[in-house]
Amino acid sequence: MVQLPGPLSGRTRLFAAGSALLLAAIVVAGPIGEAARLQDHLSPVADPYSESNAIRAALAVLERGWTANAGLPESTFGGLYPETGHFRRYQGQTHIDTHYPPGPTWLTAAMKLGCGERPISCLRALPITVSALGAFVLAFALMVSLGAPRGLAAALGAFAVPLYSNMMLGLHYQGYALALLSIQLGALLSFFSSARALRALDLLLVAGLAFLQGWLSFDYFFLVTLAPLPIAVLFSDLREREPCRRTFALVLAGAAGFALAHALHFLQVVAYYGDLATAAKDLLSVAFERADPTLSTYKPPPEWASDPWMMSSIFLFVLSEREAHFGFRLGWPLLAALAMLSLLRGARLRLPGTELRLVVDPSARPAWAILAAVLVSCAWISVMPGHAHTHPHFIPRHLFLAWFVMIVALLCAFRLEADRPAANA
Repeated sequence: MVQLPGPLSGRTRLFAAGSALLLAAIVVAGPIGEAARLQDHLSPVADPYSESNAIRAALAVLERGWTANAGLPESTFGGLYPETGHFRRYQGQTHIDTHYPPGPTWLTAAMKLGCGERPISCLRALPITVSALGAFVLAFALMVSLGAPRGLAAALGAFAVPLYSNMMLGLHYQGYALALLSIQLGALLSFFSSARALRALDLLLVAGLAFLQGWLSFDYFFLVTLAPLPIAVLFSDLREREPCRRTFALVLAGAAGFALAHALHFLQVVAYYGDLATAAKDLLSVAFERADPTLSTYKPPPEWASDPWMMSSIFLFVLSEREAHFGFRLGWPLLAALAMLSLLRGARLRLPGTELRLVVDPSARPAWAILAAVLVSCAWISVMPGHAHTHPHFIPRHLFLAWFVMIVALLCAFRLEADRPAANA
């Protein structure tokens, strides 16, 4: 089975907390500098289309009240950024966005209350702060769960890819989503690496994080709900009843929190239209469009866009290579990791020129954990290929879970040991 360190000493925990704090500061330094540089400009990386919608809708909230239009975003309000977002799409006509929950709008409006007439860059303080918290929690949880050296290496690997930090300043949901997922992953590492009993507060934390994710957007549904699976596979034996029960409870809590957020959003849409059937028809029609690339109103899709496996492959082997995402084709490291874990399982390899051996864990769980993470990461891409095809600039961020689990699985599966010669008979 995967070997984990025992409880950390107080001094080691202090080192882990300090290291996590330093890492979080380093990670957010770039977004802070970029926010200061942008001032009143939209971020060219953090989805300027959605940012402009959030800013205009926030101004509408402050002008017309938080309950106007049943609390739904009026994304064409005012005349800011007329060349992007819904203002350009709807040619300045009033548009109430019934398809997105109002979380990003409400957060932006709340920040606008505090920032007043300061530049738009002031609004970015909230997503950057949440992102710093997410990076700290994840790094600290990794060091506590894996031990300081391996945990620090895992955090460095996770944070190194561009997509982890380049949208931290975003004013729409992308500015918060990975941060909230990082907090959830940190909590899951704590649950499963310690094998402690699951408490009601644990389930409430997972459900609360899922609710926030659902109140911000919709496409993180599978990531948020199914994130416990690869972590559980790596750290526990799901053939046993108790780990299986804990995993199911965490999945159910995440699904419930996310579903509650969208149930409330649906009620908003019902209140806006004043009719249940009209609201249901509106949301079902957009769901069908997101599921079927041929119904896309943005750009004509290629023939393969309706094939879930092909769409997932495009994201893993093509879109992941973009500089704003990973900068390399993620599919190849994932395949290499699976191959190594399968072929070298249980091996003890002497490192030439040293007195060390590379020991590979005999358990198959690290490989299964990576495979589970890939399937979870690609779930939205496979189920909603229309939405994935239309948004290749931010949907590849879903693949972070696969990257993260691969790093943790490899660090758990491989270790160095001193080569001790057998004692003479």
